[in-house]
Amino acid sequence: MVKKRLKKFREYSNLTDLSALSRRYFVIGTFDGALTILAFVIGAYVGSESAHETEFARNIGTFIFATGFAMGIGLGISSFFGAYESERIERKIVLEELERQMLTKMKGTIHEKATNFAILWSSFIHGISPMLASWIPIIPFLFLDVHSAMLSSIIISFLILFITGMYLGRVAKRNMLVSGLRFLAIGIITAVICQFIGVVH
Repeated sequence: MVKKRLKKFREYSNLTDLSALSRRYFVIGTFDGALTILAFVIGAYVGSESAHETEFARNIGTFIFATGFAMGIGLGISSFFGAYESERIERKIVLEELERQMLTKMKGTIHEKATNFAILWSSFIHGISPMLASWIPIIPFLFLDVHSAMLSSIIISFLILFITGMYLGRVAKRNMLVSGLRFLAIGIITAVICQFIGVVH
C-alpha cells in the first residue's frame, strides 16, 4: 500500500514538476514565517518595556506566545489558500493548453489527477511551512522568563533563516554559506529596523 502510494507520488511529481514547486513554496513559506515572527517578537518585547509595570508588561510572555501561535495559523491559512487559488488557475491554463495540443480532453486522465494532486500538495507545503517557522521560535516563551525567551526566539529565528538559505543554496548548487548568510542578513536588518522603530516610538 505504501509502496503503491509512493510510486503514484513519484509519477505525479514527474508529470507536474512537483519537486521544484514544493521546494520553492517551502523556502518562501519558511522565510515568511520566520521573518514575520521575528518582527512580531521584537516589536512586542520593545513595546512591553515601555509599559513598565502594567498588566501588559507582566503578561508579555503569554501574550507573545498566544498571539504568535494565532499569527502562525493565520499565515498558514493565508498561504494555503493563496497558493491553492494561484496554482488552480495556472494549472488549469496548462491543462487546457495540453488539451489543445493533444486534441483530446484530459478529464479523468492521469494528467488531470496529477494536476489536482500537485495543487493540493504545493498548497499544503506553502501553508504548513510558515506555520511551523513561526511556531518554533515562540516555544521558549512557554518555559523561560521573558528576557531569556526573547533572546532565544531571536536566535532560533536567525537559525531558521540561515538554514533555509543554506538549503536554497544547496538546491541551486550555489555557495551554501553565502546563501545562508544572505537570508541571515535579511533577518538581522529586519530586527534592527523593528528595534529602532520601537525605541523611537
